Amino acid sequence: MLSLFTPARFFNFLFGAVFLFLIPIFAYAQAAKLSISPASGEYAAGKAFTISIIVDSADGFNTANATLNYDPSILSATNVSKTSSAFSLWAVEPAFDNSKGAVTFEGGNTSPLTGKKTILTVTFKGLQEGKADLSFSAGSVLAADGKGTDILGQKMTASFTIGAKAASVDPPPPVPAPASDSSGGAGIKPDLPVVSSPTHQNETTYYNAKKAKFTWDLPPDVTVVRLMLDSSSSTIPTTNYDPAISEKEFDQLVDGTMYFHLRYKNDSGWGPTLHRHVLIDKTPPPLFEVNAKTDASSSDVTLKFSATDTLSGLDHYELSVDGGTPIKASLSELLAGEYTLSSQAVGSHKVKVSALDKAGNAGDAEASFIVTYDANASKKLADEGEPKPTDWRLIFDIILLSLIAFLVGYLWYERGAFQHEKYVTKREADEIRDNLGNIFAALREEVGEQVSYLFDKPNPSALNREVLTNINEAIDLSEELLSKEVEDVRKLLT
Repeated sequence: MLSLFTPARFFNFLFGAVFLFLIPIFAYAQAAKLSISPASGEYAAGKAFTISIIVDSADGFNTANATLNYDPSILSATNVSKTSSAFSLWAVEPAFDNSKGAVTFEGGNTSPLTGKKTILTVTFKGLQEGKADLSFSAGSVLAADGKGTDILGQKMTASFTIGAKAASVDPPPPVPAPASDSSGGAGIKPDLPVVSSPTHQNETTYYNAKKAKFTWDLPPDVTVVRLMLDSSSSTIPTTNYDPAISEKEFDQLVDGTMYFHLRYKNDSGWGPTLHRHVLIDKTPPPLFEVNAKTDASSSDVTLKFSATDTLSGLDHYELSVDGGTPIKASLSELLAGEYTLSSQAVGSHKVKVSALDKAGNAGDAEASFIVTYDANASKKLADEGEPKPTDWRLIFDIILLSLIAFLVGYLWYERGAFQHEKYVTKREADEIRDNLGNIFAALREEVGEQVSYLFDKPNPSALNREVLTNINEAIDLSEELLSKEVEDVRKLLT
């Protein structure tokens, strides 16, 4: 019997089986990309330009976060906007820090997003000549698959060239001074001041700092400044500082929106007034309650709580059990005002819940609970007798490997059977070859005896002699042909 086994067919089948086995492993290749648009450009120092942070994904996603880094000696972020963002929820409000050179955000959407989506726009101003590189030092894009799978595959970079400060072609027109400050010469009055704050960098972000500091550059011709901090957006400051100063710190801060007012004076008179607002929130979220609920059949604890903050708004919660490492919980992680602490140890415990607002103020609440369910003992009992959840992937792998092993074993068995059959056939051919010699030797002996009997008769006829000759020739030819056929069979089996 001939077998269908060949080495080529075996390896083709094995390669195909392994390929089918590996398909599920690569089915969820990371596909999302964080990028910056535009990715390059040239801008003069002192000029502002805007970039967009974009997520590009063929798979549906609903959450993204990142830290965008830049050189604060070359660039200064002046504004971050979510007006055109595809996200509607923000676990971490977009913000920038010019002391660290970083823009941070963490947001999401209630429905899955695909394709190119703008997340934020950031406005920068070039400070001095040089090369300004933008890159993401951290980030993730989570798939809308119910598991929060990180599908971020690429974090793109951008590079901008900041050139020399552009020269003014025409001097700015003089700004008319208020009637009460009309004294001065007929020359050009000071421009609107440019003010920054190391304590309140972003005008759209709430801060809980106890003091507010403001700094500005003094043009060479400015001799006097007037400034003030209050809660009105249109105040014209009246407090003089002569000689002019370039920074001021205030400690009389009240919650809400306050405004810093500043104007310059030179020999030609008073310039326009700058009104820069700061957002202040020094009050923690008000008191709230935490209710802990346990179940005799589970080691999980359900906490129910809800805090509020009417000024800057809640940012996130932090939970600590028995003074342990705090667990950060975003607002979106609370389902109907409930949060689950998983796999707590048997015994009495105390949980502390801190509600943090967007300014960093924390309001605390505590609750106690007792866990009676021993997860380890239940797991041991389940291992000993309880049915375990079906792992279909493992079952599929086992079936596939068993099929491959069966086919390999079957093909090996067929090959062995074929080799054994060849051996038996060859041995039988050898026996036939050996027996043929004995058979024809006996045949010749018998014919010889009969021939001797005929020839012992006196005067044998010519016909008898011809018959005897033909018999001998037929015997010789038969032996030759059979020996040749047996030899051909042996060669075929070799």
